[in-house]
Amino acid sequence: SALQPAVAGRAVPLEEEKERWPRGWGKREGHAGRRASIPTTPIVLARPMVPAPPRLALPVPADAPGSSTNYSAAPDADQLFWTQHEELRMLGHGHFGTVSLVRRLATGGIAAAKVVKKASALARCPSASPVDEATILAQLRHPNIVRLLDVVETPATLFLLLEPLVGGDLLSRMRASPDGILAVDETKLYVRSILGALAFMHHRGFVHRDVKPSNVLLASDGTARLADFGLAASLPRPGERCLTSVCGTQEFLAPEMVLCGHGELMGYGHEVDLWGIGLLVFACLYGFNPFQRPTEIETLSAILAADYTIPEVALPRAAAASPALGLIARLLV
Repeated sequence: SALQPAVAGRAVPLEEEKERWPRGWGKREGHAGRRASIPTTPIVLARPMVPAPPRLALPVPADAPGSSTNYSAAPDADQLFWTQHEELRMLGHGHFGTVSLVRRLATGGIAAAKVVKKASALARCPSASPVDEATILAQLRHPNIVRLLDVVETPATLFLLLEPLVGGDLLSRMRASPDGILAVDETKLYVRSILGALAFMHHRGFVHRDVKPSNVLLASDGTARLADFGLAASLPRPGERCLTSVCGTQEFLAPEMVLCGHGELMGYGHEVDLWGIGLLVFACLYGFNPFQRPTEIETLSAILAADYTIPEVALPRAAAASPALGLIARLLV
């Protein structure tokens, strides 16, 4: 049967995401490329030597500077939050809410406040709870995962107070670079950080499901943090392939998600995050998405067929680029 767009779940339209991509994002014309080879050797992330955090009853870390607050009985509860926090500036927006830099008036502490409207989040995905992101983040303490500081819940809104990372996101860093691409060494620095974060959360039975440049935040010291866990999910047992929902941005959907959306695969697991890493590396080095096509159906068909080429262009420090190209070929399958 004809391929249908995988719009079930929380897929974001291509045009909405393309507006944020660097110059030249899309399929470049005039590059003589080669089809990426597909080795058969599997890639396995090593288990990190980090103790597992406790499973908490509340969706907030036990050692957080604040405490989980519920304003359910308070009139104008959302306004009450804003009387206790000063909004300094807007930082961005994600699938389910906006993110602002705020100052807590009582302490002067600075945080990034992710504001999630519950009704809107549930309308986009009835099968997921808006508090899932807080619950998952409370169980993931790692140097390369954005840190949850506090949670405030009202009848209409969930406020997630996160560590402030004012270095912007990886997508903005790419847009600020010449031709929208990064040097190999810089790309390695960011990818190593995100792989460490994924290894940590995979070992604990979680899947991010939305690995892309705009969900990688940069700290002032240049290190990277994996962020936006609004689409993250847990597995009954690490390594299982039991997730079936299609979620994320259309042109970043892993082939396993697309197949599940069409009823051709029973489920998926951690592999969708590794596919996302492959596409992230490609985007950093070449500045475009090799699967993007004029229509959503053509884009999804290209993803399923692994139909992409690696441009024959000189990369900065070409000698260091070879392992990166091998990684792309092993992940984008």
